[in-house]
Amino acid sequence: MTGVYGSTDNFQLYSSYMFDNGNPWYTDAGSEYYNQADPEKAKQLFDEAGWTADDTFKILVASDDQAFYSMAQIVQKELQDAGINVELLTYDWSTFVSIRNEHPDQYDAFITSFSPKVIPTLNLYLSSTWAGWVSDPEILDGLAAISADTDMDDAIAKWTDLQKYMYETSVPVVKFGSNNSYMVNSSKVEDITLFERPQYCNAKVAE
Repeated sequence: MTGVYGSTDNFQLYSSYMFDNGNPWYTDAGSEYYNQADPEKAKQLFDEAGWTADDTFKILVASDDQAFYSMAQIVQKELQDAGINVELLTYDWSTFVSIRNEHPDQYDAFITSFSPKVIPTLNLYLSSTWAGWVSDPEILDGLAAISADTDMDDAIAKWTDLQKYMYETSVPVVKFGSNNSYMVNSSKVEDITLFERPQYCNAKVAE
């Protein structure tokens, strides 16, 4: 994140899949597995997965987004330092999306980002029908149970357990961090609300 966004004023590092913006779903469950910066363990995990010196880890990335491309270059260097052969598959955005969605056999990972969601079941990367195609029944059944729960505290407890499981056992996504966005409006305008981004539907010139 430092290599992409520079100052820590521009990003945050925390393990929660749900954003830390007062969201009741925020949890640090599984945080001991986040951002370990352990190349030896990375090499061990690749070895346990049957990776050999003849294999190449292919990262799909869109060249249109400088942040994504910089992330891919940094990940490539870190994996190479751990002894893993890495190739970047770099395309314009439309080609990137086409390959991501229609040709998953051509890559091993891809770089993207997601906006904040109000509930964890809305996170696309946990879907069985979106790129990544989560198939672990523990994850899918857990999300279904959260959706069906009518008690907020109980649903949040289920999500906390599920996030811990995903970090410990079945990783659907590797989170780098959360970048900050700064939004400014004039004091001459009032009633601007914030939901992911500024909402101007009730805004008016201040009296």
